[in-house]
Amino acid sequence: AGSARSSNWPSAGNSCGCSPSMGPRPLLILVLLLGAAVLGANLLRRMSDTGVVVVYITAPSSEVAQTLASMLVEKRLAACVNAIPSITSTYRWEGKIETSSEALLMAKTQASSVATLTAAVKAAHPYELPEIIALPIVGGLPGYLDWVRAETTVS
Repeated sequence: AGSARSSNWPSAGNSCGCSPSMGPRPLLILVLLLGAAVLGANLLRRMSDTGVVVVYITAPSSEVAQTLASMLVEKRLAACVNAIPSITSTYRWEGKIETSSEALLMAKTQASSVATLTAAVKAAHPYELPEIIALPIVGGLPGYLDWVRAETTVS
């Protein structure tokens, strides 16, 4: 006499080769995993459509950082720029490992303005090769993201 559970399992000669000793059906697990992947991809796609980015820019001092921040906001290349006055950066430059004290700017702008913002920072920056990197903002307070879009000029 078999248990109620064993009657739910396909026979040993079934097409997937499942058996009660394998635990939950592998096909069911695969379907659930694929479903979760599709849902996750759709959520990420919806979240990544904000069109807003944060641009990280390092500067050699707080004074240089403030000059760059003011320039970006005045030119409407960024809606807001946060300045972290003191960070420590370790990097390889011209074959040597260097450690420097720097300031970090976080500029919020539209993705379509990154090229113009990058050119403006490069022209005003004292470094030969400044760090200017843009990261997508995949979600946030809708009103804030709308404000960033309204306060920046699309290039």
